[in-house]
Amino acid sequence: MNTTAEDVLPGGTLVRALRLSDVDLRLAGALEDDERTTAAKFRSSLQRGRFLAGRISLRLYAAELFGAAPAALRADYRCVVCGTGSGSVHGVPSYILPGQGQSLRVSLSRAGDWCLLAGNFQNDVIGLGVDVQDVAASEFEGFEAEALTLSERALMRTAAPRQRAALRTRFWVRKEAVLKALGTGLAVPPSTVDVTGSFPLFPDPTGEAQEWLISDVLLASTGIPEGFAGAVALRKSGPGICADQLASQDLHKGPVTESLQIRSPYRILSLR
Repeated sequence: MNTTAEDVLPGGTLVRALRLSDVDLRLAGALEDDERTTAAKFRSSLQRGRFLAGRISLRLYAAELFGAAPAALRADYRCVVCGTGSGSVHGVPSYILPGQGQSLRVSLSRAGDWCLLAGNFQNDVIGLGVDVQDVAASEFEGFEAEALTLSERALMRTAAPRQRAALRTRFWVRKEAVLKALGTGLAVPPSTVDVTGSFPLFPDPTGEAQEWLISDVLLASTGIPEGFAGAVALRKSGPGICADQLASQDLHKGPVTESLQIRSPYRILSLR
């Protein structure tokens, strides 16, 4: 598997980018039976190939991090929405090396021919999400009303015209990464997840306080060209701050602008 350089983000998350067209699809034999069955359902040969290439890449990357043969790993996909567990091929993915007792949290995102992979071995990590998007992907009528919160839309109106496309895409990749780390995907409306400040705000029916790290990915270090944006969200078990404390603490400051640091760890907490 030909890859670009690997990047290490805050929280111990490893990130790697690659071209899906460089992946040898003959390695699909190392995948789970259900993954190959799912791939066969794609009518488009291009989409089928990219699905297989993404799953192959993710398994090879996990095997490399484990230091094991790809076929020795067991994929574990768990969906918090429909309740499916091991044996499904959708939901929050992780890999297990039988007999080792260690789990690797993983995530992948595809944008055209590019794929961004993320992995984390830390025991307190309960969710990991990565997303990469072409800046042009969010440039369609109705996007802001469908995907952005009121405060995000307000920031879009005040941003300089030349900044808006990049700002809109930065909002989107952060939202996608957070929703993947939650395990809900778009079952939680993106317009309810606010990422304008130093941590996202969203309604969480569990009421559990958790710690998060959200990092913008410096894509130039991974080999992905200009015109894309990427982010990683890391969800960890731990203490947090409840929603009723937010009114008395100046915690949600600082809009996302060009001056935002390339990598800044954010702490966010579930809301009650």
